[in-house]
Amino acid sequence: MNRRQDPADRRDRGFPKRFADAHLSVGHAAVTLIEILIATSILAALMVSIIGTFRGGSNAFQSGQWRVVAQKNTQRFLVRFREILEQANHAETVIPNGQTQVEQMPLYVNAAFLNATSSCNVRTPILFGSVCKSYVSPDDSLNIAESWGEWSGISLHCWDRKLFLKRNGTITVMNSPFPTQSHFPAGGFDSIPAALNLQAELEDVEEMRIRHLLSPDGAALEISIVCRRYSNGKPTNSFVNETIRAKLLNRDHPVPGFSP
Repeated sequence: MNRRQDPADRRDRGFPKRFADAHLSVGHAAVTLIEILIATSILAALMVSIIGTFRGGSNAFQSGQWRVVAQKNTQRFLVRFREILEQANHAETVIPNGQTQVEQMPLYVNAAFLNATSSCNVRTPILFGSVCKSYVSPDDSLNIAESWGEWSGISLHCWDRKLFLKRNGTITVMNSPFPTQSHFPAGGFDSIPAALNLQAELEDVEEMRIRHLLSPDGAALEISIVCRRYSNGKPTNSFVNETIRAKLLNRDHPVPGFSP
């Protein structure tokens, strides 16, 4: 009758060590499914925390970068706008007796934006105006030759959170995409040279306000613009606010409101 061999005998008789050790390990405690699930949950929570921290840092960086760019673009746009507004005037004709005839060229402002804040997430005109160079009629007695005047129109409109600024001497261009409130002056006026035409754009504009200010020093238009960052089509809490004042040439320059 054969005697049952123990693991020691098997090792002595050539059994590999790994088989013997495996036999001896039978009955030791093993890792349970619940322990695996708990460890997996902890690892998943750790990964979510790491990803959330990374996303938060990435959003903060992108917001900071957007603010820097948006602020520079807004300031540049407002400086151009101020330069044009400070040239806005009436169409003047100098006649031979030395007198000046004036044809008024008001600065028309959309009533929703005049002394009030309004959203730019719409398609609407905001401001119209004119910049004129005087016409001088000839005067042979004073040896004054005829000098033609020049006209250019100013227009500002918003279109889906973008501002569009134009200065152009062609009335058909000024009538696009919205009919202009300004008009070409009568008499000896011509369009400005094409080289002087100007167009500028500004993106991410949330809202805007144009205030008409009167003081003993004169009249001014205060333009305030608020830009806002959007991420994946959704608004964020990143804003840029910029304000600038344009001093008008004439204190009594009309600034009527209009309804598009």
